[in-house]
Amino acid sequence: AILLLTITLSVSLIVVAAILYSDGAAQEETLTKKTQKAEKTIETLSPFSSGVDGIVLIDQEFSQANNSIDFYLKDTFHYDLKLSDPPKSKQNETAFEINSQSGKIYKKSFDGKRINLAIIGIDSRIGERHRRADANHILSILPDKGKIEIFTIPRDSYLDCGFEDSTLNKVSNALGKLGRRKFLQEIALIAGLDRIHHHIEIGFSQTIGLLELFGYSESGKALQVLRSRKSFRGGDQQRCFNQANFIGKIILKYVNSLDEISAGIMIAGGLAMVQSNIPLEKALRIYLSLKENNFSDSLLSVKIRPQRGFRPQNIDLANQHMDSIYNIIEMKARQKNKSYNTAGMVSDIVAAKLQGSIMAASLDSARRPSRVISKLKTFFAQKAWLQVKDKVTRADIRNELCWLLAGAYRKNGKEEESISIIEYISTEEKLFDLSDYNQINLTN
Repeated sequence: AILLLTITLSVSLIVVAAILYSDGAAQEETLTKKTQKAEKTIETLSPFSSGVDGIVLIDQEFSQANNSIDFYLKDTFHYDLKLSDPPKSKQNETAFEINSQSGKIYKKSFDGKRINLAIIGIDSRIGERHRRADANHILSILPDKGKIEIFTIPRDSYLDCGFEDSTLNKVSNALGKLGRRKFLQEIALIAGLDRIHHHIEIGFSQTIGLLELFGYSESGKALQVLRSRKSFRGGDQQRCFNQANFIGKIILKYVNSLDEISAGIMIAGGLAMVQSNIPLEKALRIYLSLKENNFSDSLLSVKIRPQRGFRPQNIDLANQHMDSIYNIIEMKARQKNKSYNTAGMVSDIVAAKLQGSIMAASLDSARRPSRVISKLKTFFAQKAWLQVKDKVTRADIRNELCWLLAGAYRKNGKEEESISIIEYISTEEKLFDLSDYNQINLTN
């Protein structure tokens, strides 16, 4: 069976292509022929098999498919990227900005048009709706140059949120207090950028899922390493740098290793897993721009804002064994006699909570669909089951939760929401299947 995400991606790109290239009958006829050829290739070379053997795609077929659907991603698909202009200044005058809270003056690092994408790590417990901006990174992408500057902002940086208690006026509290729109404006100002074009909000569960997709079998441990601040000199400043550097290295790894088909599926599936407003077409075009410009380590930089004179250690967590670092962090915590939940303990706690909530919701499924929605929708938005380590248990919890929630939406007359939940199950399954295939090839 053809991969659901491939169908979705193909249809969306065909629609865009048809709009952009419908100037005449001759062009339409050419477009139709190319589309039919590409669709036939995709159907023939689908990366998944409906049989028990699972993935049957081989490297040679991947190469053939790449050439055949080049029409989609390069020749016909010209998505116009709306870029942000550099700030205007008088001739021969350098643009500076003073941050009154840090007391530092720093030069704005504009050197070309760019797209600014904020990645916001949400500190929200399982089932809770409160959003605390625990990690804040801005990917400032220069697609014409194939360059990425990552601006990372420590969570305790000052930001006036309107609290009478000045200790609460900081970046981590701004999202919940000010709302997303104002929050994005404020962190853009801190970074020295003119605006944030798009955002991604991601919680603990989604991060664990993405880390697993990136090949970290002990994804819970990897997350705890990335969140650790007391184990590194420099505390939160070093932690921010570690996270931003990790993001950059992961992008570097996969831009250069994935072909267009796999990248399209991974990007589409990844966006379905998180909360974001960046269009799939735009994300794909950014990927292609980086790939076409030979994105490399020399084209990646990480900057901490606001500047405080701290010089971070360049710790490349993306290419180091997380287990050994995790063991050191756990040992230090135990030496301080602190209560410390291991990754395995967290998995068991989350599984028990989700199973209890599913049981409670099932009692309301026949007559009280609104209660089912109220009890389960936050878990679904968080993709909370991704914190469950055992894959069989995880899949059982996900399927039960999603089918209950989808049924409740259907009973309330919200068919679109119901269908999207059921479709997500298939999306996630095939996304992880493809990840397993890619990990095998990346390690060979």
